[in-house]
Amino acid sequence: GMKKGVPDWCLPVPKGIYHGLFLEFKSKDGRLTKEQFLYLKRLSEHLYKVAVPRSLDQAIEVLRSYYASA
Repeated sequence: GMKKGVPDWCLPVPKGIYHGLFLEFKSKDGRLTKEQFLYLKRLSEHLYKVAVPRSLDQAIEVLRSYYASA
């Protein structure tokens, strides 16, 4: 199995200042576990873009925005 806290999805494509993009999908009322929060925080500290989309539309917008970055 996966290590606790590892995000659901990874796009290993550098854009702008970021080394890649990680997404943790949650429902409208879903909450991050402590392990997920800490993992995303560490990724962010190492210049990975992280996001927690709560709908397909939000996920698409995050991807569009990420690809539009320099």
